[in-house]
Amino acid sequence: MSADVAAELRQALEEQLTALRRLNDLLEAEGEALTARQAERIDRLRTEKQQALGHLTRSAQTLDQLLEREGFSADAAGLDAMLGERDRTARLGALRTQVNQALAACRRLNQINGIIAERSRRSIEQALRILTCPGDNTDLYQASGKLGSPKARRTIGKA
Repeated sequence: MSADVAAELRQALEEQLTALRRLNDLLEAEGEALTARQAERIDRLRTEKQQALGHLTRSAQTLDQLLEREGFSADAAGLDAMLGERDRTARLGALRTQVNQALAACRRLNQINGIIAERSRRSIEQALRILTCPGDNTDLYQASGKLGSPKARRTIGKA
């Protein structure tokens, strides 16, 4: 592999790794914010995640263009083929392994955050159902302190 192509490939992989590490940090922070139910922080982190994903997308496009220019398919198989043919020192292969590990860590954190968000959503829905008494026959305490059944759905407010 020519020195120029190797340098371009190294740069593209390093950019991906940097973006994935940033995304990993943001996903960890998001998990903490979801657990603490910090809505403003979650919203800020969403914006920062979008920026990190944009950087990751641009570096992936750069890598795809390099692979195609060098006659390989713009996918994992093409990168494997290029590294197999041209990476004599295996340094770029090791960098690719780091990228794959960082990607797997981001996927895992994203799944965990999705579970936390879903549980939080269910908890909020359950609280809202309890507060609005959706017409079931469950006995509830009335304002007088006596047990009674809800007769009509109560509205908390209107938007």
